[in-house]
Amino acid sequence: MKKEPLTKKQKQTLEFIKSFNSRFGYMPSSFDLSKKFNISVGGSTDFRFKSLIRKGWIKRKNKARSIVIL
Repeated sequence: MKKEPLTKKQKQTLEFIKSFNSRFGYMPSSFDLSKKFNISVGGSTDFRFKSLIRKGWIKRKNKARSIVIL
């Protein structure tokens, strides 16, 4: 699957995911993402994750901290 270009916010989100994982050794949760970007948990964080999935940059399973960077 070819990766689609990212918007500025999507790039920031992906970089946060990478740096969080590098620093702590596990992937960030929706709550971690909401704290970093001062957005609401739920719709706003899910939208950011889903846009990265749709564009081919990450995968996510139906369990906590299950992000995989592609």
